[in-house]
Amino acid sequence: MSAVAPAARRVGGAGDDRASALAIDSQGTPFVAGFTNTTNLPTMNAFQANHGGGWDSLIFGLNASMQNVLFLTYFGGTGSDSATDLLLDSAGR
Repeated sequence: MSAVAPAARRVGGAGDDRASALAIDSQGTPFVAGFTNTTNLPTMNAFQANHGGGWDSLIFGLNASMQNVLFLTYFGGTGSDSATDLLLDSAGR
């Protein structure tokens, strides 16, 4: 048996970007959390548009077909931060 990925998408910058968590809402929208030392992420609809320093958490959402980025944000301060889990509520937020 072979696994087939229905879609794939590269999201990141010029540094080291790592995904560590994935959640998919009831509409099939994927959300990814991880961490990065990239200082040039192409942020969009961001909570935090600029790299805080060291390693920052990164969180992004894609549309269900994975063709469009809904949002991409840093989340971190001047030290090292990493998102290692992701949880959506019953409304998919």
